[in-house]
Amino acid sequence: MKLNGVEKHISEDAVRLTGYVQLGNGRGELTPFFQFPREFEEFVVENADPFVAALLLPAMASGEELVVEPSVSQRLWSSLPRIQEIFSSWYPDVLKPIRVCSDHFHEAGPAKDCTGAFFSLGVDSFHTLLRHEEEFPGREKITHLIYMAGFELPLREFAGGQERPVIESVHEVARLWGKKAVCGWTNLRDCFPLDFPRQYHGAILAGTALALSGGMSRVLFPSSYSWRYLTTWGSHPLTDPLWSSDDLEIIHDGTGDDRTRKIVDTILPSQKAVRYLRVCTYKRGGAGNCGFCRKCLRTMITLEIAGALKSSGAFPPTLPRDFWRRLKLVSHGDLSFTDENLRLAREKNAPAWIIDGLERALYLGRLELLRKERGDLGFTSDLLRLAYEKTIGRLILYPERRRKKRIKRRQKK
Repeated sequence: MKLNGVEKHISEDAVRLTGYVQLGNGRGELTPFFQFPREFEEFVVENADPFVAALLLPAMASGEELVVEPSVSQRLWSSLPRIQEIFSSWYPDVLKPIRVCSDHFHEAGPAKDCTGAFFSLGVDSFHTLLRHEEEFPGREKITHLIYMAGFELPLREFAGGQERPVIESVHEVARLWGKKAVCGWTNLRDCFPLDFPRQYHGAILAGTALALSGGMSRVLFPSSYSWRYLTTWGSHPLTDPLWSSDDLEIIHDGTGDDRTRKIVDTILPSQKAVRYLRVCTYKRGGAGNCGFCRKCLRTMITLEIAGALKSSGAFPPTLPRDFWRRLKLVSHGDLSFTDENLRLAREKNAPAWIIDGLERALYLGRLELLRKERGDLGFTSDLLRLAYEKTIGRLILYPERRRKKRIKRRQKK
């Protein structure tokens, strides 16, 4: 894989940074891009940094050497072996270490004083925005909120214009909190079909942030998980800072709070933030919350426990009594978020039906994950073997173990 060049195109209302990528084994060419409103023309840099971040994992997935012709940051370049080491150890069957070649490096540009934060109207986004409004040592005030169509879904799926009301809401939030909204587009997910949340998430965020490094000195990546439930993930406190360049500091923000604490302690005190919350997966990148997908339900559970669901305005006012049946837990991350809600429910002495429902959801979710990992036949076999070992097997083996211990004692004498 080879990055032949980078070009900054300026039109009447937009600025687009395009990379010209030659794929290996005669597989053709790609032109990934980042596009922003024209007013951020001076923010957009014309170097290889954004595309080095965007191309590294796809090159690892295809097992190709990555050759970079345009200039790249020395700091970013020196971090690439470490990034590869981490991701290849997390996903050894998919991502393999590769050689990265470049002969051109650029120096840092002039100092800037802008701080950006990725913002999608979700819980993690609002938590980062609001916690940086507090006067606290080491927390820089955010100046820009960054939203990109093409993150939640590949850009080709936005043909219906469902992102427009979301962009309007991002602008409204930016205005309410005195920030500037940077709403752009990228086709990276159309170009490289990696597992976005588990592998490619942080790299695309990093590419976008580096594309804006001409005007920003640092960019915050809102955390997905807390330290307690940390797991391998595309955006991670271990890997995100490694994408930093000589011009831009990348910061993984908010890992100290779990999802329930983010809502209860930071978001709920700001009613206007609750009104704009958007967590839904069924809206396909559009505005609003459906109220029955797993992301909506787990957020509604937290709001119900806190006594704020009816007045939220962003979700249906009542939590279904059989929420545990609808709460499909399809990953270890889903289990961790449900466990967070259960801990909060017990702390707040929530009604018994909520605690019972969460316990039941966790129990069934753990079994379902085991079934998915082992397959139906393997899962059934495991259950039967467990039942055997704990009943008949124990009765058979126990006398035999005692006999062996007696023999060993006699041999020692």
